[in-house]
Amino acid sequence: MREHRITAVQAGTSAGDYGHTGLDWSNPAATHTFAGRAIRLDQAEWKRLGFEGTAVYDVLIIVPVDEMPAGLSQAGASTSWRITNIVSDDGVVFLDGNIDVNEVTPQVGPLGRVRFWRIWGKVVK
Repeated sequence: MREHRITAVQAGTSAGDYGHTGLDWSNPAATHTFAGRAIRLDQAEWKRLGFEGTAVYDVLIIVPVDEMPAGLSQAGASTSWRITNIVSDDGVVFLDGNIDVNEVTPQVGPLGRVRFWRIWGKVVK
């Protein structure tokens, strides 16, 4: 499996209607680049990974603990983060377009230690 450089942005805030704030992707609050491995999740890959039913995500990104941006591993990150770039170690672009982060889950090993993080995402159409 190829190593990838992944760029993620945290949305800034914008003034919304009636004084509510919204997400502003044009003015990010934070940008992080980190190492990981990305897998495209078509239906065959979804089943190969042992999941039942229809694939609900387009991309799975595996991130080592020491590479995971702190803000991306916090509760609620799935609503305010987006993957904007994934490039393999040999310079090949993994996927065009942005990927909304839908779920961030730790993979816990013995003694309750987090071994790595999983980022599940959908391509923004």
